[in-house]
Amino acid sequence: MAFTTTDNYPTSVKQAARLLDQAKPGWEYKIDLEKLEMGSCTYCILGQLYGDCDIGFKSLFDSDWFYVGSTDKSCLKAVPFGTDTYVEEWVAEIKERRSLAEDAVV
Repeated sequence: MAFTTTDNYPTSVKQAARLLDQAKPGWEYKIDLEKLEMGSCTYCILGQLYGDCDIGFKSLFDSDWFYVGSTDKSCLKAVPFGTDTYVEEWVAEIKERRSLAEDAVV
């Protein structure tokens, strides 16, 4: 599933999580929280889901438009190495989703 307009471009973790719900159902169980590193194209959210953040972006957005200066607005795209941008928000979102799913099973 590819989103081809900038109207669907997520600017918050919650928006990005909903986008991933549509594109990759169950994505929250595929993320290794101990390895999550938003400064790595391999261990960021998209890196863990698609093998590389650029591959993930191309798969989700079906274009290269995000390369023209808009990458700093994304909570999906890798950020400069060594930064923790969005990590805490992603960890909280994923843990909440996993907890809700566990509660539903009990």
